[in-house]
Amino acid sequence: IVELIGRPIGHDGRPVQIVGVSDLNPTAPGILLAQEAALPVFIGDPIQFMQGIDVDLAFDLTGDPLMHTRLLSLPSRSFDVVTGQVSFLLWSVIHELEEQEIQLRAHLAEHRVLLEINQMLSRSETSQEIFEAIVMGGIRMTGMPAGSLSIFDKDKQQLFLVAAKGFSSDFFRQAIYSVRAGGLTEHILSRNEPVVIPNISECPSF
Repeated sequence: IVELIGRPIGHDGRPVQIVGVSDLNPTAPGILLAQEAALPVFIGDPIQFMQGIDVDLAFDLTGDPLMHTRLLSLPSRSFDVVTGQVSFLLWSVIHELEEQEIQLRAHLAEHRVLLEINQMLSRSETSQEIFEAIVMGGIRMTGMPAGSLSIFDKDKQQLFLVAAKGFSSDFFRQAIYSVRAGGLTEHILSRNEPVVIPNISECPSF
């Protein structure tokens, strides 16, 4: 398997671009992983694909001495060839850098949404506008299609629906409802942290 890298891992922090993965075997593990990751795949002799392609690094993960020799013997070679354990080590580093970049982008997106929420709240002049801004911010933060906000009256043990988005009109028919013993609301109120239930159908008590 030959991994082609579009730019070097430099001190300037530029991203690494994977140009493609090549193997003679269309069912090779590297080819299957590349397809899952939506990376370009070349089935055939890697040497043919290397000619005329502008890359900086080629990772030879075949373990075949002949392939290594052929890569080094390319007359127009302008790239470095990494093989053996070093190739696996660098490949791991690249994957780690990619994961860090994904996490950084996610954090930046969250901060951007929080800034937008803050701007909406600062422009809100009524409590209803504040409630709606909170719901819209929650929907944006979680990527959910719908959301609602209720205020809990501890003395009456009741919830007052104050804002909702993405629900049908039937959802608003009961704007005041009591906390049911053993129900989802009681479960949430009993915890001092966010509660995430990926699939409500797997929680029959709710």
